[in-house]
Amino acid sequence: MYCEKCGKKLEENEICGCEQSEAPPVTPSVPEPPAEPAVPVPAAPAAVWQPPAAPSSDNRKLFSILAYIGWLWIFGLVLPPEKTDPRVRFNAGQGMLLSVFSLAMLVAATVCSGIIHVIFAYRLGPVSLAPVGAFFSLILWLAYLLFTIGYEVLGIVRVAVNKDKYLPVIGKYAFYK
Repeated sequence: MYCEKCGKKLEENEICGCEQSEAPPVTPSVPEPPAEPAVPVPAAPAAVWQPPAAPSSDNRKLFSILAYIGWLWIFGLVLPPEKTDPRVRFNAGQGMLLSVFSLAMLVAATVCSGIIHVIFAYRLGPVSLAPVGAFFSLILWLAYLLFTIGYEVLGIVRVAVNKDKYLPVIGKYAFYK
């Protein structure tokens, strides 16, 4: 309770010492709520087990990542729940395209490496040109590895951050979507 004139907090049936001391104490017109019951309230029930989400949503990112690792894109195309998911199909198509281009580059690098070794196999007097041919062959194989691993990592990173984009340069030639 509070004094109406000065606003001082008063105990029940207490009179304030201000000029209003002659006035009788004001009784509240609204009854106070009843006290809390002494009976303990039972705790909320434990969380009820919920079934896991559909397998397609759980494995969507996994199969999209697998699409960029070698020939593992096949799993995203043949396993039942994932083969109908558009995101998995897109990334499987990009992985398939990457595998085809990687295989084509492997064949081209092998043929070119063989040609380089034949060209530089001749001896010019006491000087052998084989080390020069080996150097050019090494550069060719490093370019192949850089292309293949770089595109695989790029595809995996894009899946990890949920950005489904075509691979640069070769992505627009995807034949499976």
